Amino acid sequence: MRGIEEERLLKLQGTSTRAQHFSYNSHYEEGKIPSILLWHAIFGHLNYDSLHLLKKNDVADLPTIPRKHKQCDACILGKHNKQSFHDSHSREHRKLELIHSDLCGSMHVPSANGNKYMMTFIDNYTRMCWVYLLKNKSDAFQTFKNFHKWIENDAQSHIGSIHTDNGKEYTSNEFENYLRQHGIKQQTTVPYNPQQNGVAERLNRTILNMVHSMMFFKNVKMMFCADAVLCVVYIKNRCPSNAIRNKTPYEIWYGHIPSVKHLRVFGSTCYALIPKVHKNKLGARSHKCIFLGYSNTSKAYRLYDEVNKKFVVSRDVIFLESSKIDNVVERKLDRLDRFTNAKSFQEFDNQIPHIEVGITILNQPVESSSEALSPSHETPTTNDTLSDVIDRIGILNIDSVPTQSTE
Repeated sequence: MRGIEEERLLKLQGTSTRAQHFSYNSHYEEGKIPSILLWHAIFGHLNYDSLHLLKKNDVADLPTIPRKHKQCDACILGKHNKQSFHDSHSREHRKLELIHSDLCGSMHVPSANGNKYMMTFIDNYTRMCWVYLLKNKSDAFQTFKNFHKWIENDAQSHIGSIHTDNGKEYTSNEFENYLRQHGIKQQTTVPYNPQQNGVAERLNRTILNMVHSMMFFKNVKMMFCADAVLCVVYIKNRCPSNAIRNKTPYEIWYGHIPSVKHLRVFGSTCYALIPKVHKNKLGARSHKCIFLGYSNTSKAYRLYDEVNKKFVVSRDVIFLESSKIDNVVERKLDRLDRFTNAKSFQEFDNQIPHIEVGITILNQPVESSSEALSPSHETPTTNDTLSDVIDRIGILNIDSVPTQSTE
């Protein structure tokens, strides 16, 4: 048997029939550890580059550290980390060649319609995104079927591949069979590696960040979070993206630059015109609402009427997007409520907010303060003329009194 002297040790060359054990002793005879590995263990399994620097700095009693060394099993067990993820530079050449998808939820607070999940789809070529709101995870398969039929009709193209995680909603037998029947290739991530589905995961984070900011800005109730999600996706498709050379997904998908003059601040106060068939001659002409987004089926806004507790779709809307303007309007409406005990016209269907008593009628007794009446404090009667009433009140301005036409 021959051997080679290495670092004052005679290293024998040969084979051993001894069983291999999962430890350091599996590599060395009689449990002896080479000095370099021993010093590596003494320094708390410090990396070999740092040991080499110590030797280079003339640390005493430290042996020469070779450039090549054997792998330490303990370091693998104690320091093993995930490999870094690199950006993908491959790009598709047409719409729907690759679709990214993910299911996000459940949300802590369900929407007004009871939805707790959102299912997103992103076209890798245009970065156009779509979102669907779900009540249960089991609705994911039917949602994808609906999306598949609609998107292929809209784009006049077919889906080539779909990239998802390993969630059960994407790996069920019915979902995989549906993809095979329609010739769609399925790409999934390695388990517990959501980074491989980075496009969809990043979209989820962007959506939630924008939702939180918009709702905090106008102090919108949490029950409208799903409406905020739909509004965010509508806005994001009209925002530039680095992945498509700072163009907007809408521009690449439809072939023209989008218009943004109709965009409004989410959650702002607005007034929607009441349709003519529902108007009352003496009633208000509009409803006070909250702006919640844009209609998917028509060129109109989606609003919520807090008085009647219902959603409204309207194109005839006046917005008060500034909070300062909102406060001024509220104060002006409050000042209209001056005649607290006077007889008023009765409004039937649509009452103006903050106006409960309506218009004062002059032929009824009018209560007044001590500053407004003359010193005699006489109350006008029905037999008095209009000039007598004005003389008794004194400081009342006739221009501030609503006039009536008599037949």
